[in-house]
Amino acid sequence: MSEPASILIVDDEAYVRTSVGRALELSGYAVQMAADGEEALQRLAAATCDLMLLDLRLPGMSGTAVMRTASQLYPELLIIVLTGYADEESAIAAVQSGAVDYLCKPISVHQVVAAVDITLRAHTDRLRRRALMQALAQTMEALAALPLERFIEPARPRNDSTLRAGSLVLDVARRQVRAADHGEDRAAELTEEETAVLAALMAQPGRIISARVLARGVHGQEMTEWEAEQLLRPLVFELCRKLASHAGRPDAMRNARRAGYFLAVD
Repeated sequence: MSEPASILIVDDEAYVRTSVGRALELSGYAVQMAADGEEALQRLAAATCDLMLLDLRLPGMSGTAVMRTASQLYPELLIIVLTGYADEESAIAAVQSGAVDYLCKPISVHQVVAAVDITLRAHTDRLRRRALMQALAQTMEALAALPLERFIEPARPRNDSTLRAGSLVLDVARRQVRAADHGEDRAAELTEEETAVLAALMAQPGRIISARVLARGVHGQEMTEWEAEQLLRPLVFELCRKLASHAGRPDAMRNARRAGYFLAVD
């Protein structure tokens, strides 16, 4: 089993530290506590921490100063601001200093735990997508070396992140797709998820790939065919729109009823 996420609670109010800490421990997290900024930085230096709950009003070193220092030293650290005063200026300062969320007291421990859960899940999803894109780039490099004949043109030298299928050209690294006879200035910008789906279909044009397989490649998790279809439908719709407007291929992506999707090459 993986280690539980580590949460550092930084607040000068002992009641807040203990009540929030107890709730997080009951939710399965490992908890550390600090009463001021100096102690918080010492704890960050001594042990790995995934997320810091930070009060802006601290004795001595301010919460904003703690955020700036922690963000510089530990760029992967997630920071949620927990403060008793809220205004536009403090919210902007929090975001500029690296905070991912901004919670205002009074707030229940259940709301704090929910915010921590959401933030960590979103971070895990981002890491999974990053790993997916890295794996996808490696796959494209391997595919570029294969004799895929008329389906995919040979990769150009020093451009192993470019995938071709028929008249479509996909730059995986830049997340751009265009028609082969169009310049880069006419390429459509894609999201990471759109790039992953289109690359999977372009790697095997004409072959039907199930929604479950495509969704697993995008999100890294198993789901039913119905769930995968619901997830992919708006994504595929947007992809088709971009292919039509930028590459002149509104019918490139096809839906094989109850089977999946495939790329029709011209």
